[in-house]
Amino acid sequence: MAFNLVKILEAIVIVRTIRLTIYLDEIKTFRIIMESVKCLLSPFWSILTVLYSIFVIYALTGMLLFGGMITADTEAIRNNDSTPSNWGLVNFNDFASSLVTLFTLMVVNNWFITVEMYTILWGSRSVLIFFVTFYAIAVLVGLNIIVCFAIDMYSAIRRLDLEQTAHEEKLYQLAL
Repeated sequence: MAFNLVKILEAIVIVRTIRLTIYLDEIKTFRIIMESVKCLLSPFWSILTVLYSIFVIYALTGMLLFGGMITADTEAIRNNDSTPSNWGLVNFNDFASSLVTLFTLMVVNNWFITVEMYTILWGSRSVLIFFVTFYAIAVLVGLNIIVCFAIDMYSAIRRLDLEQTAHEEKLYQLAL
């Protein structure tokens, strides 16, 4: 009984917190941001689908090329001072690990350590083709398009809001 009461109280707190967003709509900047997010949902899903497709292609290719090369006790991790000891988790051994590895590469989180680790294990610098093409496609194109859409949508909504405010002020002056 006490467990159900706690869950009900948690639900009430969450609902009351969500109600606060009604009041946040009165703040002009927050309203512009929320309108931008609403307008971004449709094109954003399209772009995320393309980015996910890029991730799937590179994850499967990485699993094919590098699958099973890295384990927790791989020499390239243990004998290299620049590689953290838990960096063996950044691998292409399975699909989930591949997606996490590609995400760390996309956000440029110590990507040089990952690339160096695979270059040592591969024994050739030709592995750089895989990582550089992923960086060019996912980061330079995909991620920047998402950021550009967000900035463009925000500026468009802000411009419309400024025009509406100017129009309302003209109407108010005419009414006087």
